[in-house]
Amino acid sequence: MTQFKGQKELKPAEKIEDVMNYGLWHLGRRDHSIHELKVKLGRKTDNPDWIEESIEQMKTAGYLNDRKFVENFLEYCNEYKQYGPTRIKQELKLKGAENDIIKLVMEESEFDYFELALKCLNKKAREPVKDRKEKESLTRFLLSRGFSFDMIKYAFSEHLKEDE
Repeated sequence: MTQFKGQKELKPAEKIEDVMNYGLWHLGRRDHSIHELKVKLGRKTDNPDWIEESIEQMKTAGYLNDRKFVENFLEYCNEYKQYGPTRIKQELKLKGAENDIIKLVMEESEFDYFELALKCLNKKAREPVKDRKEKESLTRFLLSRGFSFDMIKYAFSEHLKEDE
């Protein structure tokens, strides 16, 4: 079992039910990808059979589903984080979601990232962009949020138009 600096020491699992309960506790807090939950269960036990058995039971019961995880994470990022598609894909890959599922869910999503890029730009720059240096800074900001150059170009072309 791996323990990180500053992390509270976990009581090791004595039986498979302890591993299952630990996994369900994590799923009760928020959705997890299968990979994320395997890592967390690995902190509770060194027995890979218990981890796999627990994962399979949670999948069978419908508590653990990578597609549902990706859909919920996408909705969360669109609503609260206001990330672009590139950043969302990157975050999902870090959480262990499969590329095929990410691609499928992103393609099915009808979210308008061009408008979100515009909204982020208008929020960050409440005045018209004055010079090249400021525009470059705002472009870097939008790139770090995960928006493509096409989305950024659209955002600058529409920047503050609704205020005029």
